[in-house]
Amino acid sequence: AWPGETLWQVAKRAGETIPHLCFKDASGYRADGNCRACMVEIEGERVLAASCLREARPEMVVRSQSSERARVAREGVLELLLSDQPPRDDSPDRASQLWQMADHLAVDATRARARYPRRRPDVVRHAPGARLPGQCPPIADDASGRSHASATAGHDTSHPAMTVNLDACIHCTLCVRACREVQVNDVIGMAHRGAASKVVF
Repeated sequence: AWPGETLWQVAKRAGETIPHLCFKDASGYRADGNCRACMVEIEGERVLAASCLREARPEMVVRSQSSERARVAREGVLELLLSDQPPRDDSPDRASQLWQMADHLAVDATRARARYPRRRPDVVRHAPGARLPGQCPPIADDASGRSHASATAGHDTSHPAMTVNLDACIHCTLCVRACREVQVNDVIGMAHRGAASKVVF
């Protein structure tokens, strides 16, 4: 391994693919290790390690694809993430990295949703008159012509210049780090905690 190289980087150089979601392998992007999708087993250590953060050391023996513990952990993480997503047919991006990882690990999204209840509400509030491309105008629900907030699942259009698809969000903070540390514009962040956390601007 080269000095400062992580286990994930060593594996990539060796031709082994370790699944990852919150890490972008590009200049300026810092690994955060919060999606837990890249966990590997290190001989002699009790707990699994996030390969995107863990620095490689001489004589270290690491198991990724051959580790049953790492495989079960990845599948568990993916099941939890998929339980919060809409069905793939309704997904805003059916070819996203999350769905590709589900295909690669053969994780059944239907089973995941059956095992874990969805924690996010399906409807978010929108700025008056805000619409996504291709979205029908809101239908008036009373004689005054006023309408309910758009029922487009997961889209936050409360800002006039930005929209965010909350259904696609897995709370990995990659977009926040990209804005703050790569583009240095600090226009988005995360608000609240736990199940209530979401991207805000």
